[in-house]
Amino acid sequence: MRTKFEFLFSIESPHISFVKAEAESEKWIPSYYYSKDNIDTRVIRLRGTKMRTVAALMNEFGAAFQFFDGFGENWLALSDCLTCLDEWMPAEGYVILFTEADSILENEETKHLAALLKTLDEAGHWWSKPVFNNDRFNRPARPFHSLFLLPKGLEDLSIRKFNTAAKTGSIKIRSCPKEL
Repeated sequence: MRTKFEFLFSIESPHISFVKAEAESEKWIPSYYYSKDNIDTRVIRLRGTKMRTVAALMNEFGAAFQFFDGFGENWLALSDCLTCLDEWMPAEGYVILFTEADSILENEETKHLAALLKTLDEAGHWWSKPVFNNDRFNRPARPFHSLFLLPKGLEDLSIRKFNTAAKTGSIKIRSCPKEL
């Protein structure tokens, strides 16, 4: 069995989703569970408990995505790396899976969470458009989604936290905390 979240394989917005983990997901490796047979999907798991500060978040992204040594560890550098993933991590679609999402940037001001959501949203929009007339960088539109798994019992509290940050940056998010 694989995920019921079919939106992960679409280029349509919103590209950021907050969901209750599907019960079956715990039985499978994320790279299998959040993929599909007919699309080469790269699933990258990031641990929210390792991302309580901006510095820790950048470190977790750098390690999980194997960013180059000169990664600037700031929002602009993160954006640049997420929009050129196919240079070292080619795929037909990307899913960033955030576990323990309630812990993400919990030791920081809301503006930093808004900056993260804006960066992810912009990357999703970038990947949803094809690139033509750019030689070796030509590519079709590709799905790029950020999936924040909400911890059991904290769904409502976590959704409020992320909704507040999303409103700050006028970012469209998908929220489906109930079991699908």
